[in-house]
Amino acid sequence: MGALYHQFVGSPVGMRTASSLERAMEESISLQPYVRRVEVRINRDMLKENIFGYGELEGRMIWAQVEIEYEER
Repeated sequence: MGALYHQFVGSPVGMRTASSLERAMEESISLQPYVRRVEVRINRDMLKENIFGYGELEGRMIWAQVEIEYEER
């Protein structure tokens, strides 16, 4: 979870790109050892776009669920 937070907080994101950023986050974290399943959502209600049409991803905007499997338990 720390990798997800530290790798992506501050990323530029807009309404048009939020879904692709969610997928990129899922794909990236899925490469970590023992990760079985990842689901990431960005709270679009918290997304504030600037005059250029995007904002910055903040940690409080991220909802993530990561399922870990370690030694078949």
